[in-house]
Amino acid sequence: MATETPRCEECGVPEYMSGEHEWLSDGSLVQARRHESRMAFIESETWDPIWKGLAELIGLDIEHLVIVGSRRAVNIYMRQMVPAEALKAVQAGDMDIRPVIEAVFAIAEHMGYGSLSLEDIRYQNDEGDFAVIRYTEPFSLPLAVASVAGTTEALTARENMSEYTQVAPDTYDIRIFPAEHAAELKTRLTTAPYEPSAGGVELERCGTCGAPAGLKEYEWDLERGVIRGRETGRRMAMIGPQMIDPVFEELEAELGSEIPRMVVEAQRRFVRTGPFRASEITGTDEMLRQFALRGLGELTDLHMGKKGVRVTIANAVMHLWVVGAVQGLYELVFGEGSSVDWELQEGGRLEIEVSPALDQT
Repeated sequence: MATETPRCEECGVPEYMSGEHEWLSDGSLVQARRHESRMAFIESETWDPIWKGLAELIGLDIEHLVIVGSRRAVNIYMRQMVPAEALKAVQAGDMDIRPVIEAVFAIAEHMGYGSLSLEDIRYQNDEGDFAVIRYTEPFSLPLAVASVAGTTEALTARENMSEYTQVAPDTYDIRIFPAEHAAELKTRLTTAPYEPSAGGVELERCGTCGAPAGLKEYEWDLERGVIRGRETGRRMAMIGPQMIDPVFEELEAELGSEIPRMVVEAQRRFVRTGPFRASEITGTDEMLRQFALRGLGELTDLHMGKKGVRVTIANAVMHLWVVGAVQGLYELVFGEGSSVDWELQEGGRLEIEVSPALDQT
């Protein structure tokens, strides 16, 4: 349903992406109008394998917890993004909610979330309200459901629940309806605003739009809401860490302190066996560029060899995803099993050490 929007004539990046986001010298990626709101441009096909891998390691279906963990963060994000006047007008019945929803869908498609359409809706601000959204090629099914649920909660200022039905290959109808949340969930899932700092990252820029030149390595199919690497073929999405980290916090609160290491293990397995290539690891400078392009922080130290890897990242974000990726890439390059340790210090300094462990599979 996406409406084609202007693209940069030089690099082909949609103007929404280059105009609404900034890549800072500290290795972070933030909303242009709210530097305290951090984003990440990362491979999105890792998420469903992570949820599946976690479920296998734990022995439980965790889809509900993933949706719960992400929904509230999306709600907070959308209330910050949509103008307060528009929210008040929708909730008072002075503005039709449909065009607001469709505008949000267009943004989601630019960010690589998939294609969305509003199939049916009733909004009278009572218990009979509902909405049905058709979602095609979601970047992650649980996160897509959470995105829809969190968005409608933000627009209506009412708690809701969701259910979905597959109606075609990679196509789902998500139904949203009013319902109260469990009381214990309302006290969780808070995220602190990001505070940018001076750093040493200098990304090459497009001479026309000012976006990182590295974005021309990706292709936006706005009709499908899909972003892919031109060379790698991997799917990408612009994801707020506040959409991911609360999921892991929710899982840890519900299931125990071993969850962080299980998240790392699930990511390691996917990177080791998934669509990544050893030839992509070409040296410190390229790794620094790739981390900064994704907004994952400033790579300040990297020692990588068959005997192990030591990595230090300043202003790190989504650290469990990063730790698992580093471990998986080591195994992919050297064909070794491994063990990993990490420490996330106050201020976002992340230290990772990967060591060979031949008995690791």
